[in-house]
Amino acid sequence: MTTRTNLVSGQDLPTEFVRVNWISERAQTKWEPIFAACSHLFTVLEQEAVKAKIRRATIQSVNPAEIDKFSQNWMKDDFMVIPLEKVQAGATYQSSGGTCDISKPWMYKVAIGRFEDVRELVYAYKDRNNYKIGDILGYPDCCIEFFEQHWIKEHWLDTSLPMALGETSITNWNPLCNILLRWLGLRMVSHLPCSFNCVDTAQIGRGYMQLAYDLGHRTTIDALYDILSWPVEWTGLHGIGILTTPVCRVTFRTDMLDQKQTVRLHSDARPEMQVSGLEFPLHKIRKPNANGFLSETAERSSHNTILDIMRNAKNLERVIDLGCGDSTLLHKIADEFSCKTVGIDSDANKKPDIRADIFDADYLKGDYSLALISKARIRENPEGWKFLLSMLAEYSQQLIIYSYDGDVRDVYVGPYHVICGIIDGQTSANLYALTTT
Repeated sequence: MTTRTNLVSGQDLPTEFVRVNWISERAQTKWEPIFAACSHLFTVLEQEAVKAKIRRATIQSVNPAEIDKFSQNWMKDDFMVIPLEKVQAGATYQSSGGTCDISKPWMYKVAIGRFEDVRELVYAYKDRNNYKIGDILGYPDCCIEFFEQHWIKEHWLDTSLPMALGETSITNWNPLCNILLRWLGLRMVSHLPCSFNCVDTAQIGRGYMQLAYDLGHRTTIDALYDILSWPVEWTGLHGIGILTTPVCRVTFRTDMLDQKQTVRLHSDARPEMQVSGLEFPLHKIRKPNANGFLSETAERSSHNTILDIMRNAKNLERVIDLGCGDSTLLHKIADEFSCKTVGIDSDANKKPDIRADIFDADYLKGDYSLALISKARIRENPEGWKFLLSMLAEYSQQLIIYSYDGDVRDVYVGPYHVICGIIDGQTSANLYALTTT
């Protein structure tokens, strides 16, 4: 169990700082704007939660040049904005305010809410009554007590280690309680939770997610939840903290610890643009096979779903696969239905029956009982798909469109009409027939 004795007293901490290093330029291009959008949305949600009466008040930072306009906008809805103190402008998250040097950029820390609530919050803030402040801001009692014990009495500036409750490797945790990414502005709750699995904190986080849905921010709030679900490592030693995620590393000020301390949140969730590595939270990335699958089990399961829906097709004598890969699926089809097969692919290394761009359609000769194509191929060339579809209608009475990562019901199918569909995990497939049959 981490105790106050881990902290080294009598030594000056580094000044407040946050530095972010990305694993690659591609990762930065991909994730930096998403992080910024998620951080901005959380600020919006804190304010909207007051308007929606989810919480009585909130504390925000406001640029002094904007304070008048900011206050007037809130007054239109019968809310008050009262400055609490001046704080140094800086990173998205700061562990302590310290003395504000007004010769450098600074911000107003303000209380926002209805008159009675803001007045009560101002008095509590002046008295440093953390129990009252937490109650007005809607924080769970267990987390208020945690803050009072570790931040106030034990003088921790970074509660990441105490909230791990003595564990260094945590597998059972809730992304809604993950505030390790707060130095990036990424969090689902505004308080410091008492643990990574606090039930009351998770309930508040779910309320914020629902509020975001109601306000039309589903995509961004879902992205935030996904990011908070990633594996992450926190380490601290001699006032320097390092946060390692699959896409970036964050260095920041933390407590003056006499020994290196580590907290790891384990998860199978993985983002795009991560790199392969042997040290946590990175992992060795498996390369997909010729058909895009990471394992034979995944490939077999997805192919079985397609075979299942093919059993609803009629008169399977000649089947064409548009984008056949290495023809593994076609071999299974030939064995299962004792039919002739033709595979089309533009990659000669995969040894298709006919090497061609599937959207050229010059390879279509003779009649086919069934044509197969993946939604992924259709997405590559939507206009080419319309032309290919018109040609298929002349050569194939039946059509199967399948996807290994989503629904296929939104795909344009022209003269074909749906016969049946199947969804099994991430694999979905629809069987179509010409309207004239």
